[in-house]
Amino acid sequence: MNRPRFWEDTSGRLIPSPGCGTDLPTAKGLPALIPYRSGTKWGFCDRGRNIVVHPDFDEVALFSGDGLARVKVDGNYGYVDREGAVVAPATFPLAASFKGGLASVQSNGKWGYLDTRGSFAIRPVYDFACSFEEGLAAVQIGHRWGYVGGSGT
Repeated sequence: MNRPRFWEDTSGRLIPSPGCGTDLPTAKGLPALIPYRSGTKWGFCDRGRNIVVHPDFDEVALFSGDGLARVKVDGNYGYVDREGAVVAPATFPLAASFKGGLASVQSNGKWGYLDTRGSFAIRPVYDFACSFEEGLAAVQIGHRWGYVGGSGT
């Protein structure tokens, strides 16, 4: 998937990255908020190239349909909303993007699921946890695999 990204030039103007090419898709083909880089940090701009979320992050993912983006700061992951407000601080060594209102995260060596408020909806008890698909997620404890529903059952 082509993910448009922008860099900030020395005058502060946002320009497309070399990976975007010189011809960007029409505004209709772009996500509402687009990752951009200023120096070594990442933030988000809108389709008009206006800065919306200040570049404070080492890495960013696109916003999910749940309205949250996974961000990386100092080697750990967290989540921000479309205004840049921190929903879950960057305290997780591994984390997936939100899907269906939940995101799998690793905490203290175990995997669980955060809700869109940044609270654990399913506490971290799994050795591995996949993203939700059609209301279920594959989880692993030891050598055994199973499925968990959004309520943790």
